[in-house]
Amino acid sequence: MVSIDRIPTKEFLGKSGVKFGQLGNGCPWCEREMESLEHFLFNCNFIAGFWRNILELWEVKWRPFVDFSDFFFFCNNVLYKGVVKSLWLISMSVACWSVWPARNELVFEKRWPKMSNLVFLTKIRALMWIRAVYDELKVDEKIWWVCPVRSWSGGKKFWSGGSFWCPPCFGGVKFNMSGMESEGDAGCCGVLRNSKGVVRAVFSGPCAARESSAAEVGAVCLALEVFIEMGWKGSCSLSIKVGSSDDIESRVSIIGNVSFSRVDKHGNAMAFALAAAGLKRQKMFKAWW
Repeated sequence: MVSIDRIPTKEFLGKSGVKFGQLGNGCPWCEREMESLEHFLFNCNFIAGFWRNILELWEVKWRPFVDFSDFFFFCNNVLYKGVVKSLWLISMSVACWSVWPARNELVFEKRWPKMSNLVFLTKIRALMWIRAVYDELKVDEKIWWVCPVRSWSGGKKFWSGGSFWCPPCFGGVKFNMSGMESEGDAGCCGVLRNSKGVVRAVFSGPCAARESSAAEVGAVCLALEVFIEMGWKGSCSLSIKVGSSDDIESRVSIIGNVSFSRVDKHGNAMAFALAAAGLKRQKMFKAWW
């Protein structure tokens, strides 16, 4: 839709006869120029800052783009090869997509996106899209959050932070949990995968806790909530992996009849990295499919 200029920007809708009234036809980010595809997606100051953040992660230098064709040419001519080039192109597609729902939230719900949130959601979506294409790709998910171009190690088999991720039994699903605290704030994360290692759910963000152990208990509660809402209760087994201190067992007892086991931080790398990334977020991010 972007490539054939059929995204319903205000410029496009205006040419189709749509009247905006008091809403105006300005860019939702800056309101200084008409909302054209090229301006709102690439060249508005706010979005240009977003692209600088994303490209910096990939060790690629930002430059302004004339239009989508120029952007497409730029992405295809970045000097990556093989799987890394594929990861790069998927990530750039995700970045384009992430701008659109953020724009819609601003236009229709008056919710201004924080740059850190927009970058965070783009990185997590990119990892999910990559997992959908390469469900057995060897990616160090902890490195992914700071330097995705260096997170791929080559080869197959599911990789997580320097040690092999242990899948659940056939037909089962596993939640890897992590809680973290920093300067009085606490956050938690959960990542659910099926027996093939494919991510099926993820959540990350703040929680009503003051220490990492309590944050992890909150993550367990959320994991159970997600598991139930997915309609999997009674149809498959659920394993929960946690990585905090021993006293979490007494805290988990308040949830009900739950069994769990402990793993080291390397085995919980993605959850640990997501908990750190979501520590300062204002809202909990949850997604499952």
